[in-house]
Amino acid sequence: MFRRRLDGLAETRLGALRRVTSGEAPTLEAILEAFVEPALALASDRLGGSAFMRVLARAYAEHDQSLRRFLSDNYGYVLKNFAQAIQDLMPGLDKEALYWRLDFIAGALTYAMSDFGMIKRPPVRSEGAAACTSGTSLAIASASSSVSVCPVCAPSRTPPAVRAPGSTS
Repeated sequence: MFRRRLDGLAETRLGALRRVTSGEAPTLEAILEAFVEPALALASDRLGGSAFMRVLARAYAEHDQSLRRFLSDNYGYVLKNFAQAIQDLMPGLDKEALYWRLDFIAGALTYAMSDFGMIKRPPVRSEGAAACTSGTSLAIASASSSVSVCPVCAPSRTPPAVRAPGSTS
């Protein structure tokens, strides 16, 4: 069941990516939507897809190393295809920065679909914020495709060099 669901998710994501990149001028937002939307569709599937995505998200969030290794070994090519599509649009973005930005997006999506944290709390009204509703986790996740453009597009900043203790150069 695990592999069947993940195979379907990978196939759907790559199909969406192919459709986006085969067009005239793919946009970053369209590429990210091709990554996010299939996961959201599976998460809202009432025939076991939503339960599967919650289990997957929780296992991933709990740093299950065997799961991460399995996902990387069997489905890493999916993320590599998305990374390449983004790199084609943003050739000045170095690979390490791109990796961390994609990791951030995947983490935000995982968190939103896992049903824990702020997303699961009862509705509250705070200054300037609307009350949460039952569809909040999917609404937040679906917004992530457009919001996630920001962390991907942000200018790359090279961190200061780390010097060895006692080094003067």
